[in-house]
Amino acid sequence: MMDHDLAQKEIAIFEGIIRLIKEGINPYTIKVSDIAKQADVGKGTLYEYFKTKEEAISKAILFYIGRGLEEAYQAVKSQKSFHDKYFEILRILARQAQENKEQCKLMSPLGDLQDFYGHLSDYQTDYRANQTWIKKIYEDIFQAGDNEHLISQEALQDEDYREMALIGALAAFGHGLYRPLDNLDLDAAMAASYRLLVKALS
Repeated sequence: MMDHDLAQKEIAIFEGIIRLIKEGINPYTIKVSDIAKQADVGKGTLYEYFKTKEEAISKAILFYIGRGLEEAYQAVKSQKSFHDKYFEILRILARQAQENKEQCKLMSPLGDLQDFYGHLSDYQTDYRANQTWIKKIYEDIFQAGDNEHLISQEALQDEDYREMALIGALAAFGHGLYRPLDNLDLDAAMAASYRLLVKALS
């Protein structure tokens, strides 16, 4: 879902919903009046674009995730080395966790979204678009690793294995963010996650 494909009021509704969630309001308890106030639109305007409040909230979350994924891809792509590209992802995740750990679990563009996406299965077009951004991020990182001869031939020939290795290393880092280990600082967690990935791919 790209911003230029959406009406201005539709984007305003999405951004209003996301602000409410970031303020700590449970998505399942958000009222239409809350959304309208945040988006600075009339309550009836929401139903001009969405059949239900639930549709608006679900699409807003997918919109937010998609925007974050696009920004993440551009940030990763701007880095040159395999190390720097991977560390850029880790920095993005760390910033999100620092901003709001509870909302980050729900909203993180690079985290474990599968459980939450299960509630959004009616919106497959948006889901596939977001999966495409994730794929592009992975491919950019793996291309750098291949160029630097950090990935074994066996791993290069097994796409599923490469992705599992990357997801596993990110999950280990995420575990440290949400369930901090004693005396493990951020730099150490990032370095450990990177070592896990390199070892798995080499």
